[in-house]
Amino acid sequence: GGKSFVFSKVAERHMKEGGKHVLILADREWLVTQARDNIAEHAGLPVEIEMASEKVDRKKTPVVVCASVQSLIRRYKNFTPDAFDLIVIDEADLAMAPSYRTLCDYFAKARIFGVTATPERADGLALGELFESVCLDIDIRDLIDAGYLSNVRQWPVKVLDLSRVKIDDDKP
Repeated sequence: GGKSFVFSKVAERHMKEGGKHVLILADREWLVTQARDNIAEHAGLPVEIEMASEKVDRKKTPVVVCASVQSLIRRYKNFTPDAFDLIVIDEADLAMAPSYRTLCDYFAKARIFGVTATPERADGLALGELFESVCLDIDIRDLIDAGYLSNVRQWPVKVLDLSRVKIDDDKP
């Protein structure tokens, strides 16, 4: 659905309107690197990664920091509470987790923007506790019809019961 492109443009606009530093939070390595690549390509902003062995220069916070929540939760106090004025949460349905809440509370002055393809949480926690509003809600069918996603195809799968199959332990 183009979440990375959207938040790249949000970061770009934020900086054009006088913003100072953007933090992109994600929970998977590939999402962090994808965010970095999209910010660089679509927004043209200086961007660095804070994840695992990669650390940003503490003396000079880059315009955009893409971080894994797992790494940043252990390092967030290396940044001042006002280090970021915009936080983007990729997979915002995870934002109610204690690690995300801790980071959002620490960087409390920052505006928070979340993107997700799955806005309903299985545990029933309301995203409205952190996010004020939904700016766009588009379903998979609309994205398929618009040509952004491939049509869903499915095939029946026959499940075999192997519980009565004997195994010969003497054979390699």
